[in-house]
Amino acid sequence: MALFNEGESASENCETTLLCSGKEESSNSNARQNFAKREIVDGDVKRDKLCKVAERNPPRPDLHPDSMDSACVPSTQEKSPLIVIRRPSLTSSPNTPVKVVNVLLSGMLGKTGSREAFQLRKSIRGSCSVQFRVLTQYTDAVTHLIFPHNPDMTCARTAKYFRGVAGGKWVLSNQWLVQSYQNKELLNEEPFEMQGDTESGRTGAPRAARLARAMKQPPLLAGFSVHLLGDIKILPKEHFSQLLEQVGVNILPHSDFSQLSCKTQTPVQLLVDADVMDVKQVKKNHGQTPITAQWVMECIASYRVLPTD
Repeated sequence: MALFNEGESASENCETTLLCSGKEESSNSNARQNFAKREIVDGDVKRDKLCKVAERNPPRPDLHPDSMDSACVPSTQEKSPLIVIRRPSLTSSPNTPVKVVNVLLSGMLGKTGSREAFQLRKSIRGSCSVQFRVLTQYTDAVTHLIFPHNPDMTCARTAKYFRGVAGGKWVLSNQWLVQSYQNKELLNEEPFEMQGDTESGRTGAPRAARLARAMKQPPLLAGFSVHLLGDIKILPKEHFSQLLEQVGVNILPHSDFSQLSCKTQTPVQLLVDADVMDVKQVKKNHGQTPITAQWVMECIASYRVLPTD
């Protein structure tokens, strides 16, 4: 009896399982049909949207679509153009020239000038097109000399001023530092260029010397050969000799002036400091009127060759 009941129960269970599986199959079939319908509907909607886009943006004549279908439905073989967005380079291009700025400050600017220079250097430190340095003494590497200025854009006569003019450097007001720092970039130097010194006035010597050097013209006193006679007090003798070399003067080291005149093809002139030696006495002793250190300084201050008499 128990066996019959178990078999009957197993039969019922089998029938129930078959019925459930049939229902699941029917449900899956209905789901597939509904999914297919949705795909058809979605496809029609997408197709309608593409056609509307195509109507607003008709195909170019050079594409020659064979039918409206080809215009509405984009081809899978066509490749969209590749758009490349390049970020700005953080390093300078090999073709980008680097501006070298080597600043030498007038001692009269004191700590204020030094602070302004170092603030400017800090503000443009990230620039890839500027190499900015602050130097402590004059060398040929100096590019900019900075001075306090008067209202007429003149400055005091100093050894640095004469070296800057003789070398054709930028001789600028300290306002170039101040305003460059305020703008976080190096400003054009020309509006800040000194016009002369307090004794000679607005001679325009700094600009004239700078342009002459830029055009590779001969130095101001090229062709002069001199023998330094006696002491030079207008500047330390070593600095004065360097200044003469900057303006093209050939300094002859020999001490016997009479022998120098015979050995050289160009006339040799005596050069004296008029504050140290009597020019008339030198002329009487050597038979020649010497040129003076003061004459050299005046030539540089005006950047032109002045008469020697």
